[in-house]
Formats: sequence, C-alpha cells, structure tokens
Amino acid sequence: MVGAVLFLVGMPYLHWASQGVRETIGIPFFLFALFFSLQLITDGKKRDIIITITAIIGLILAHHQSALLFLIILTAFVLIQVYFTTRMEDIRQITVRAIVIIGFTLAGILLWWYIRIPFIYQSLMITLNQALFLRSSNSVLPQIIVALIGTFLLILPVLLPDRITAMRRWVPCILSLINRIQNPVQIILIGGICLFGLLTLLGRSPVLTSYSPLTIFPLLIMFILAIIGAGEFLKSPCIIFLIWAILPGTMLVGGIIISSFLYSSANIQIDPFRFLGYLWPAVAVLAGSTIMRIKNPVVMSGAITILCILLLLSTFPPIVFQGTSSDDRSLVISHPPGELMAITWFKEQNIFGILSSDRYGMAPARWLNPLGYQVVKPQGRPEVWNGTAYWLITDRMKQYANFDEWIMRTPHPLDQNELKKIDTMMDREYDNGVAAVYRV
Repeated sequence: MVGAVLFLVGMPYLHWASQGVRETIGIPFFLFALFFSLQLITDGKKRDIIITITAIIGLILAHHQSALLFLIILTAFVLIQVYFTTRMEDIRQITVRAIVIIGFTLAGILLWWYIRIPFIYQSLMITLNQALFLRSSNSVLPQIIVALIGTFLLILPVLLPDRITAMRRWVPCILSLINRIQNPVQIILIGGICLFGLLTLLGRSPVLTSYSPLTIFPLLIMFILAIIGAGEFLKSPCIIFLIWAILPGTMLVGGIIISSFLYSSANIQIDPFRFLGYLWPAVAVLAGSTIMRIKNPVVMSGAITILCILLLLSTFPPIVFQGTSSDDRSLVISHPPGELMAITWFKEQNIFGILSSDRYGMAPARWLNPLGYQVVKPQGRPEVWNGTAYWLITDRMKQYANFDEWIMRTPHPLDQNELKKIDTMMDREYDNGVAAVYRV
C-alpha cells in the first residue's frame, strides 16, 4: 500500500498522468498488460485471455516505447520464471503460453510500427542490423534471429529438464553469495547516487541540471530507500521486483553514459529519463518496504507524509522555489494552429528537401517522413547548409528553443542576432505570423 501511494505521487508517473502525451495512457497500459500477462502465463485461466489481449493491443496502439519496454521486461520475467522458480511439471504449459503471448506482442509491435510509425520501425531495423554487423538496413534477418533466440531460450528448459534441475541446485549458493556482498554493493550504489546529487548541486552533472534541488533530490531519496530495501526481495517470488528495477535502471544509467560520451561526437540524443516511468513502480515498492520497517507508527506516518509532499513538490514545483523561467513545459507540450499550418503548407508544396527545426518544432513535422519527405533532427542552431534545406521557425523559439542542446547543454531562445541572420541569409518562403518556413 505504501509503495502504491509513493508511485502515484511520484514525478515519473504523475508528470505524465497530468498532461496529454503518449505516456499518459502508455504507462497504465504497460502496468495492466504486465500484470494480466504474467497472471495468464502462470495460471492459464481462460477468463484472463480477453483482458490480456485487450491490454496488450491497447498498449501497442498507445505508445511504442511502453510496448517495447513491456516486451523486454515480460520476456525477462518469464525466463527467470521457467529457469528458476516454476515447478518442472508445469514448465511445458507455462512455456507454451509465454511463447504465444510474447510472439503475439512482438508481431503486433512490428506490424503496427511498420504500418503506422515506419520511421520508428526503420530506426529499430537499422539498430538491429548494425548490432549484427549486417550491411542492409532493410533486412528482416534481425527479426528472425531475435525470434529464434527468444524461442530457443524459452523451450530449452522443456528440452533439457535435467540440466535445468541441476542448475537450480546452484541457486542457494548464488543467493548466499549475493547476501554476502549485499552491504558493500548497497554502499557503492548509494555513494554513486549521492555523488550524482552532489554533481547536480554543483552544476557538473553529465546531464542538464537547470532544475532546482527540490526537483532532483526527492527522487534520489527514493532510489536510496529502494536500494536499502532491495535485500528483502532476494527471496522468490519477490525477486521479480529486483529484476523489474534492474532492467530499466540499466537502460537509465546506460542512456546517461552513452549520451555523455557520444553526444558531442555523434549527436546521439537518447533521453535516459524516459525510462524512469517504467522503473518507478519497482522503485516505489522497494522504497515502501524500507519505510515499513519503521516500528514506530507515528514516525512511519510522518516519514510517508513528508516524502509524499516532497514528491508532489518535485512534480509541480512552486514558482517561489523554481523561479519564473525554469518551467517551460507549457511552451512545448502543445503546437498552435499556425505551426501546424506551416507544416501543412510544406507538405502541399511537394517540397522534398531537408526540413529541420528545433526538437519540438520537428516533432509534429516528422510524420511527413513516411510520405517521402526528409524531416531531420537539428544538428545545430539555424545555419546555412550546403544544398537545399528548409528551416521551420516559430514565435515560440523567441521564448524557448532547443536545437541540439537537448539535455546536455542549457537550451536558450533565438536571440536578435540569430533572427537577423536567418532573415538576411535565408529566403522566407512562408509566414503566417506564428510560424515561418525559410529556404537556404
């Protein structure tokens, strides 16, 4: 119950729930689909089939990233289950149900991405082909390889039950070893979080730190509480929350590391904080278990109340703490009609040159890519490019603009010198007073 309360008032969930974005329904569908899928795989009750299929389909349609994280985490859960916790006599039935559900999800994701969001599908194919050192970015071989590997790992316990039984004999030894190194590992992890908090406070964090400590530190407190409570979850079946925390947690840390080292050289713009919403349920449960260890009910209630208030303040920070210009979300979460009119004009002119804007201006325009247009991420501030290129410039960029600054550098609006340079060195092809399209 404590974990549920902390989850609901935490910024990684409440931030998305309070506005109309894909995660608004993507994360709830993620949770529903994960719960009912695991229940159907474990129990095999026919009454769960319809609601499981509905939740998975809704998830796929709602948000591509939520669907992909669901597929990864569900597969990891099932592998842990069939290799370590399931009774040997039940492995065959659980494996069959898992292959059907995971296969259905994978097929649905690939089909929907291919039809509706082909630029995401193409990005996935390029990534998989590069990972497998294949030259063709359009090869379907990675899909086949991933499906075969997943199927093989799932049916292996069915084919080699004796080997699985022998492997399970090592589980107590492994858990005993983990228990021995638990305290040093916790100290290292907590020390890393404290170091990140200190670097954030000093303005030397590897990611953008224009937020006040009020926004950052309640989350760090939650992570510290989760690490302290993790030791109690090593026993089956509670270990599932540790697996849940490890997977998106690794993506979060990996995204920060990759972005820090490759941002400047390769302009790789991974937003690691997008993984927080999927990590947060496990963190909330682990942190809640730590608070529940407090024996004094008054102290425990006070701790829960204070933590909830801090989490709420980190989600909706008051102006008195944040300053008048620190929260620019209202400028970028919606697109005025004039901006959409400019994009529509670009489409109607059948202009197939490269179009760019800042990160928020290109978001509604990139849907032109499946039609043959070239809408690309900004590689820098508006400049004269070699060859034919177009820039979408909006009035909003005079107040807030984020071109290639992303979260690695503090974004800043277009200044008067930049605006004058754009007007003098580029041709204004379209202008409706809100948005303009310039040709280089």
